[in-house]
Amino acid sequence: MFVDKEKILQGFAMVKELQIQEKKEYLQYQQSMDSIRLLLADNQDSSVKEYLFQELAKQQSVFKQSSQDFSNQTYTNVWNRISGYAKDFSKHRGYDFIMGVAPGENVLYGAEGLDITNQFLTYINKRYEGVE
Repeated sequence: MFVDKEKILQGFAMVKELQIQEKKEYLQYQQSMDSIRLLLADNQDSSVKEYLFQELAKQQSVFKQSSQDFSNQTYTNVWNRISGYAKDFSKHRGYDFIMGVAPGENVLYGAEGLDITNQFLTYINKRYEGVE
């Protein structure tokens, strides 16, 4: 049996929630950056402008690093959760293993009857939402 890892990531409710959270954080960052840019545009004092440019660069660096950390940690947490669900799903369905496939990986073809992506996606979303 196999699942399409890309479809799993695109359809998993946890990923969708995390993407919404990440977008909110990005919008907050953008608002902060826009405020600094407005101050830069309105201010004529060169020392204040220099400080604001430094602050802008610092905020960009901090956001980039925290965004990268968030993405790395999120990816790990999502796959840990999916792996746990896969173990339970396999036990309930009597599967010895479930192979995850994605374009460019070792499995170039799998018979349609072996593709359990949709069943697995339904299961993990129900588990995540506390329904199953």
